[in-house]
Amino acid sequence: MRKPNLKEQNIWMKFATLPAMLVLLTMVLVAGFPARANQLNNDAGNRHADASESGLVAGIIGVLHGQYVKVSALNQGNKAIPVKLVFVDENGKVLIFSNDIVSPGKAFSATFTHPGGVNRIELYAQIRTESDQDLKNLVPSVQIIDTETGKTEIAFSGSDFFSFRPFFNPPLVEFPGIQ
Repeated sequence: MRKPNLKEQNIWMKFATLPAMLVLLTMVLVAGFPARANQLNNDAGNRHADASESGLVAGIIGVLHGQYVKVSALNQGNKAIPVKLVFVDENGKVLIFSNDIVSPGKAFSATFTHPGGVNRIELYAQIRTESDQDLKNLVPSVQIIDTETGKTEIAFSGSDFFSFRPFFNPPLVEFPGIQ
């Protein structure tokens, strides 16, 4: 039997170390995840959805000086639903947070008014509930309204929203020896 030369041994050694490097990289990334998750959950300036919340979110909305945005949720179900209406900027900072229990046949609304200036503010409108079933009974809508005239400039509803389900909230696992 022929003995492998030095070049062949180096190639096999590289293949043998690849899985070990992947395991090490995974451990380092996972070890940093709990700290980031805690930072997000404890950030006083932001309110994040609970792990059990489901919701609807509109795509990014641009608001100019002289406009405001109104997000609404109409309850078409047969029981009262706890609803949270949230405006979040493109960086994830909560701009407006409002909650209420919406009776059957009633709607709940929240507005965000452009504070002034020449800049365009981009944000997301979210409608959050405690369960998928409650979410199915809500009809969402968003309007961009001219502040001066009260005229609706843009409106969308229903399928213009995207749903999100309960957030993935894995258990925090500590790995000994990894800081």
